[in-house]
Amino acid sequence: MKNPESCWYKIITEDDINSEEINRDGCQRKIIGTISVMRHNQREDWAWQFRLAVDKRKGIGLKLIQVVQNWCRKNHFNNIELVMSECQEGARELFNDAGL
Repeated sequence: MKNPESCWYKIITEDDINSEEINRDGCQRKIIGTISVMRHNQREDWAWQFRLAVDKRKGIGLKLIQVVQNWCRKNHFNNIELVMSECQEGARELFNDAGL
């Protein structure tokens, strides 16, 4: 119930969750956002970004998209495809801000 401006967040990957290097002392475990990306099934150097869901905290969605963009660069995906409906105005603005 804390004010989001007084909190800090750490983005971790699925592999990081069980890592012994993450100090969890004094931390609450709460998922506030998730995003998925996978290899496109028809184009070799494309990725498909899907399942973005975030709590309404400013900047979390954009940070998650940047994690996906960095992962795609590292894994030699030159394009990212995503699909959304015209009803998802907030998501469209977010992806435009991210340059997608």
